[in-house]
Amino acid sequence: MAVQGGTLNEVAYEPDVRLQTRRITPEVLAYLVDKIVRAVGPRQVIVFGSQARGTAGEASDLDLLSPFGRVKTLAFRRQLQRGLW
Repeated sequence: MAVQGGTLNEVAYEPDVRLQTRRITPEVLAYLVDKIVRAVGPRQVIVFGSQARGTAGEASDLDLLSPFGRVKTLAFRRQLQRGLW
């Protein structure tokens, strides 16, 4: 969502076909982390949960944490959304 003139508006993005999978392989994870790094340059990207423990099943999701050190602006959030979708 984007804020425009004080109201929330939906923002349309083209989905990344490489990320439209339910199976998280090492290649998918590397691709996603690279995308995050190129889009917003975080200090680090941390994988946690079942994927990090190696206990993920078919229904498992992917848990990522990316600390930035300080609060970011709305423009930063938009950049993040555009870079990842």
